[in-house]
Amino acid sequence: MVKDEIRNAESSEILVRVSDFQKRAPINLRWAIQRHYTSLVEYGVIVRYGRKILISPSKFWDWLSIQSKGDYVEKK
Repeated sequence: MVKDEIRNAESSEILVRVSDFQKRAPINLRWAIQRHYTSLVEYGVIVRYGRKILISPSKFWDWLSIQSKGDYVEKK
């Protein structure tokens, strides 16, 4: 029951704070944001709201799987 609720929350289009999502992420998100900021914004993974950076969990997992395959090329 709880696992289904977590999956549903991750698959919806909710945005969470980086500090909250960092606990579940397999990588250091702050480093990833510094290193891949452009591609994260282009893919819709992160959204800035004032000084806060919010992250879409479902888009993050999609972005990470694309990065691991090497299919996504960052625009410069």
